[in-house]
Amino acid sequence: MAWKSKASIRNGLREFALRMALGKPMRETLAALADLRDFTPAEIAYLEGVSPRTLEDWRESGEGPRFRKTRRERGAPVRYPISEYLRWRTETVFSHTAPRKPGGRS
Repeated sequence: MAWKSKASIRNGLREFALRMALGKPMRETLAALADLRDFTPAEIAYLEGVSPRTLEDWRESGEGPRFRKTRRERGAPVRYPISEYLRWRTETVFSHTAPRKPGGRS
């Protein structure tokens, strides 16, 4: 597989995010990436609008998408399977916030 330029990857991610936001069918959404590979931490951070450090915090606390390490040793590169990222995004959509506590603001 040929390596893509950063601009090409960024454009693919932008299109991917747009198709997700519009609720396009999964096949059409994934087609924006052209290569079905795992996401890097930098790509997930870009898609979520957070810093790579925040993403690292999410990994440590178990809040973020499931990931895999490319090797078993400490400090090995991390990758996010596209299917796990999409599952996490679907599971973290809420229709309302927690109910207000009695005696709180109305």
